[in-house]
Amino acid sequence: MVGLALLFSVASAQETGHWALKELEKPKIPSGVNPVDWFIQSRLEEVGLAQNNAADRHALLRRATLDLTGLPPTREEISAFVEDSSPKAYAALVDRLLASPHYGERWGRHWLDVARYVQGSIKVPGIDRIDLAEPYRDYVVRSFNADKPYDRFIAEQLAGDLLESDSESREDYYDRITAPAFLSIGQWFEECTDPDKLRLDIVDEQISTSTRAFLAMDFACSRCHDHKFDPVPTRDYYALAGIFRSTEITEHFAEEWKDGRPRAIRPLAGTEYFERTAAIEKERQSLLRERFDILSRTRDERLGEPRAEAAESPLPVVAAFEAEDFAGHKNLKTVRLGSLEAVATRRRLDQWAKYRLDIPEPGNYTLLVRYAAREASPVELELNGETASDRVLGEPTFGESADHLRWDPLPLKDIEAGTLHVRFKVNRHEPFPVLEAFKLVAGEIDSEEPDWRLALGKPTLEETKFFLAGKATSRVSQIERSLAELGEKVPEAELTLAVSDTPAPIDLAVHANGDARSTIGDPVPRGTPSLAGHLIEDEFPVPPDESGRRQFAEWLIHPDHPLTARVMVNRIWHWHFGTGLVRTVDDFGLQGEAPSHPELLDWLAAEFIESGWSIKHVHRAIMLSETYRASSRKTPENTDLDPDGLLFSRFPARRLEVEAIYDSMLTSIGKVPRQAAGSDLDNSKSKDRALYILTSSRSPLGLGVEIRKMFPLFGFDPSGRPMHARDRSATSEQALWWLNNPLPGHYAEKLAERALEAHEDPARRVQFLHETTLGRPADSGVERAMLDYANAGLDDAGLSEKEAWTRVCLGLFSSKSFSRLE
Repeated sequence: MVGLALLFSVASAQETGHWALKELEKPKIPSGVNPVDWFIQSRLEEVGLAQNNAADRHALLRRATLDLTGLPPTREEISAFVEDSSPKAYAALVDRLLASPHYGERWGRHWLDVARYVQGSIKVPGIDRIDLAEPYRDYVVRSFNADKPYDRFIAEQLAGDLLESDSESREDYYDRITAPAFLSIGQWFEECTDPDKLRLDIVDEQISTSTRAFLAMDFACSRCHDHKFDPVPTRDYYALAGIFRSTEITEHFAEEWKDGRPRAIRPLAGTEYFERTAAIEKERQSLLRERFDILSRTRDERLGEPRAEAAESPLPVVAAFEAEDFAGHKNLKTVRLGSLEAVATRRRLDQWAKYRLDIPEPGNYTLLVRYAAREASPVELELNGETASDRVLGEPTFGESADHLRWDPLPLKDIEAGTLHVRFKVNRHEPFPVLEAFKLVAGEIDSEEPDWRLALGKPTLEETKFFLAGKATSRVSQIERSLAELGEKVPEAELTLAVSDTPAPIDLAVHANGDARSTIGDPVPRGTPSLAGHLIEDEFPVPPDESGRRQFAEWLIHPDHPLTARVMVNRIWHWHFGTGLVRTVDDFGLQGEAPSHPELLDWLAAEFIESGWSIKHVHRAIMLSETYRASSRKTPENTDLDPDGLLFSRFPARRLEVEAIYDSMLTSIGKVPRQAAGSDLDNSKSKDRALYILTSSRSPLGLGVEIRKMFPLFGFDPSGRPMHARDRSATSEQALWWLNNPLPGHYAEKLAERALEAHEDPARRVQFLHETTLGRPADSGVERAMLDYANAGLDDAGLSEKEAWTRVCLGLFSSKSFSRLE
């Protein structure tokens, strides 16, 4: 039944023509005018306000360079641009910056905000890597540099693994398998105890992120009921929910949260890698089957013979106990092996198991451990808190079933009477063996003599190899050597997050009030939303064996869709000017703001589609306008008639994002070599930049924690929620940070050293510093003030020359102009 909220939203949004859902038509403009300026200046004329004249060349160069690359211009670039009197100098500058490999780093970061990427937040237990989302980050950077058509960019992030290749290139293949990590890098609810709720919560996060990113409408509002304002019924939510519920982003999904639900990963490798690993695995399975056959045959023969005399007398057992009877453990769980119980890995994080033994009298003992290990397990043994061995139980048993168990003797020498705590542990991310039982034996056992195992009961398949003789012994040993050699032949490959369709896609019923266990009616078929159905005539049926992600992407990028292009060009405008034509960049619904210049928004959106969804084409359309080039100067007139700058009578000056502020300090000391326009990005040369710094281990020594403090202080949200607009609030804490934090002090000192080495003349030193940090020469008044400040440090405060000039550099860093785009 359609709810009242839906009736209201459909009538008010689609039928009565909410601006965002109207057909996209390209407005006509007079010939020979710049389209952006035509719409902006026409509106200014209506209020009787003239647009500012163009900014001077120094300001314009710094604005464009920081805007497109996130890096300030070099002194050489400043000189070349200021001295170039060609009327095409500015257009050539824009082209050069758009071709710079650093463009993708800057504008890729903008998109990564929308995609909720946070450095170092994506880890997988058992994988020793700082950030498994790095391949996705690099994909985004690469896509912006290549000016990947935006429709393809959307399709790859939602369904790259399901798409056919645009080309045969390795890069295209890598793009398709890394892009869907967009769905996997969201907030992780790994400690949710209710698995049904967790599944829905993950789907809800994916729906919210995707619809806000591409449609500027949050469909998650319809999880519990029809959207109260926008035309998004609950059925549409669950049609999408079925799509994402049929998408696998976890390696396994344990019902018990302590068992872990790690993100799925896969090698970032081509066909030849998988062919090679498949061949190795085929050979490995053949060897394992042969080994199994030999051991099975030998055990059957051995058990039919009389027991060896050495095994007829029972071993002097002091204590016998099960592995699950521990005195403490971490990240382990109890599992069943047929009729047996054992202790095994819950998740590969700091695993250990501790046991309390009562030693009746001092002497030598042997602890018999019954274990199984699919692979070598480098277990450490601790006795009463002190490491007794750095590697025990290291031999694999080639499986973890009951038939792969074996007894292994661990000598305990010179043990005192009383309580003995024995702890088995592995290093972080290492595999832990399956432990089944223990026996503490008085005295020492000759581990080279196999028959003692018969006294412990029927030998398992794995223990049988100790009773082999002749050719069988030789062949099993040969097989085990071959298995070890095969393990070393497995090629290494970078890992990336994996996304795939589930083997059996499912539809979800509407859940009453979003409750995981309360459903209403029949399942809703997976499919695209009814939104914009009045404009899009095509249908996008979802095959029964697919999730529907591919069809959802096709619906989004349909040229008749009224939202997709509007939303993206508004984001581009927002990232250029600090405010969108629609200020609520993630809300084009009835609760969002209307566009300040609706015809300009539609012209840009239509031009975007006509250009082949080229983001760089939109950049040029905006940046070559007088509107973008206008000075940021406030006048009594524009302050009065355009107080918030929403009419764009002036360029809206604003604080830079934290990455650009940090990178500006970094580049002032020459740490980021500029890579030539038109070249492929070599991010090994950029690893000191803020985009990489938290995961590249290249922060200044001892100052990594200070960088982490800086990010949220200057508007970065590390929570993992999408950032559609950065917080640009000015706070007293920011001013105190410039004064007291050691991070800007470090860069100020390095910059002072650079200036002292470059110029003996203090006046030239001032010009060097001012142009390096602020992008323009210091006028005579500023030059005098800087010299006086340096001299005051030398004469009055008794500072060294380096200390005095460090204060000057810190003053430049903390100035408003350094942190602002003007």
